[in-house]
Amino acid sequence: MTDRWAAIKRTILDSRYFGLIIGLGVFLFVGWLAFASPFPIFSNWDRSLGDYYFKLRTVVTPQIQQEGAVLKAQNDKISSDILIIGVDNRSIETLGRWPFSRSLHADFLNSLTRIKNQNDRERATFFDFFFLDRENVPENDLAFERAIDANKRVILETIYSPETLDSDLAAVQFRRLDQLMANSTGFGSIRGPWKDQTAYYTVQAPLIPLGKFAAGHGFASFNPDHDDVFRRQELVSKTAEVVASLPALLTSNGLARQVEAAGSTELKEVYIVQKVQDIFLPSVTLTLALEYWHKKLSDVQVVLGQYLLIPAPELYSPQTGAWSPAPYSEVKIPIDANGAMTVNFMGSRSSENGSEYQTFPVRSYSSYATRAASSDPTTWPETRALGGKLLMVGPFSSGVASDEKNTQYGQMYGVEIHANALNTILTRNFLLPIPPWQALIVLFLLTMLIAFLATRVSTLLSLIVTVVLVLASFLGVFLIFDFYSLVYPFSSLLIGMLLTFLLVIVYRALTEEREKRKTRAVFSKYVSPDVVSQLLAHPPELGGVDKELTVLFSDIRGFTSLSEGMTPQELVNHLNLYLTAMTDCIHEYKGTLDKYVGDEIMCFWGAPLEQPDHAELASKCALKMMEVLHKMNSEWPDNRKINIGIGLNSGVMTVGNMGSQGRMNYTLMGDNVNLGARLEGTNKEYHTNIIISENTYQYLQEQVVVRELDNIRVKGKNKPVLIFELIDFKEGIDPPRPAKK
Repeated sequence: MTDRWAAIKRTILDSRYFGLIIGLGVFLFVGWLAFASPFPIFSNWDRSLGDYYFKLRTVVTPQIQQEGAVLKAQNDKISSDILIIGVDNRSIETLGRWPFSRSLHADFLNSLTRIKNQNDRERATFFDFFFLDRENVPENDLAFERAIDANKRVILETIYSPETLDSDLAAVQFRRLDQLMANSTGFGSIRGPWKDQTAYYTVQAPLIPLGKFAAGHGFASFNPDHDDVFRRQELVSKTAEVVASLPALLTSNGLARQVEAAGSTELKEVYIVQKVQDIFLPSVTLTLALEYWHKKLSDVQVVLGQYLLIPAPELYSPQTGAWSPAPYSEVKIPIDANGAMTVNFMGSRSSENGSEYQTFPVRSYSSYATRAASSDPTTWPETRALGGKLLMVGPFSSGVASDEKNTQYGQMYGVEIHANALNTILTRNFLLPIPPWQALIVLFLLTMLIAFLATRVSTLLSLIVTVVLVLASFLGVFLIFDFYSLVYPFSSLLIGMLLTFLLVIVYRALTEEREKRKTRAVFSKYVSPDVVSQLLAHPPELGGVDKELTVLFSDIRGFTSLSEGMTPQELVNHLNLYLTAMTDCIHEYKGTLDKYVGDEIMCFWGAPLEQPDHAELASKCALKMMEVLHKMNSEWPDNRKINIGIGLNSGVMTVGNMGSQGRMNYTLMGDNVNLGARLEGTNKEYHTNIIISENTYQYLQEQVVVRELDNIRVKGKNKPVLIFELIDFKEGIDPPRPAKK
């Protein structure tokens, strides 16, 4: 049982299997940090990585100049019903200094209103301007009010501010807001954590006469993320008006009492208790979308943290002047707990010049403000070619705009940010997060794939594969973002893959170094240092395997007589000299020393490394052993001279680590091994030194000089074996060259 558990432990700790455990551990750790208990670093990285997705996106194909015209291929994810009317440099040059007189705004609206084909009117006009104070010329305000009343499609904006206004000023602003709200309804329903939604206690709204005639209103404020980049817009905002403020006292049990209880001994600190009224307001983009789909705010259902639902949208046809059901039954907008939608920006900042790059079409404000028709309908043009469009009027020049904001595409005018938010809603091209379970599946598969590869291929190749997988994953994440508007949390994938690779490689380096030390310690006893170096690069398969090998046995003839003439200590020293010289020969010819059995030596070729010339190396080694022994004998006295017999056989033998878990020996087994041992002893009968079998001779018959001895039947073998005395090699017995390091 102990051996079994030891084998299981070795298997588990093997880098090929433990690497998978590392991959699983990384998956669980990263998955928990990124999804179960969201770690801020992941969301921050994903937000920054998401900015690159936008920069990679192509909105308009390269412009082609053809006969003086600029041809553009417009992105089909951009609504053709959004038109920006920009107060640009041309408008400043034509109409004069900014801000314009409200009589010019009246002219602008009248140019839209006064057309003969009323079916071809704009759907709505949003002014991205603040109308907080009256002009010095009352007639201009009056003209603008009448133009709004006549147009009946003007959307005015409100803004909220983190600053607290004086109570009297705040009351004035909320009265203005009341006027705007008098022309509209509230949300149909608001569910979810609405009590926890951020509340704004300061609001700035347009003048009451303007709000009286406006067709709609909405908040135009944006909130940046932690890095001051604007990525989201609140579609549902909560403002809170203080309707009562009462002095109160805090009792010892934490309950507020009215100030009349001042005589009580329980009273502690004085507080001001405020009663507030929550007001939920739409953004201007939501209001414009509702106008576009012929819906009211009361139709909208809100579940904070989940979605905003617009049921049964309709579409307007300028050709027929009629509304018809949209091809989709509802519009479901994903929002966060604060009622904000992520804006799917469609491109970089548009140029005011129509011949240059434009994400959204931009026309000059002056083109309309200077073309206002008179009040006589007979003088009105047939159309302004604005049928069904949503007009977004705002500053579009650095000298005019004060609301340039940072986006994923860099600085952008506020009106174009609104256009991108509105386009996200109209095209229903919402940025949706990948469901966590799908993200976890991808994370699991890729971390386990890298763990699998990193333990089975070279470090360099696994690094290349990991880098390729990271790049391919990023490309895949970008493509699903670009084509399907799905957002994958790539930071978790990136960290998971890289962390898996690093940990597996570190573990592999530590374990392989340990295995190399073990291999060096084991095989340095059997083979030369050069062979050990090759074994470290290509570890052998441990355990018994069948291989084509050549085995060599050598033994001293007349060992008893030799030992009788020496003391035990002298015999040991003499044998050590002999065995050292013979072992050096074996290592020189890349052989593997199996064992010493007294004065007998057993060695072999062909394992643990493949050696196609195993028979040649073994036979040359045998001749070299005799050559070295003759030289040693020439230096020894007659009573110490040594004579040996050597037997060689080639064939299929079982080689590997054999024994028990506590003690193993890398050795050979099989009939062909036994035949080699029998041939060594046969030298006595034929008075020879080296005998090789016919199996070995088959490998060498063109290279060696031999003398055929006999066809013998050895013990344990029924079939006779042809044997030869090995005399020499025709081209010498030089040892092989050392392997290059």
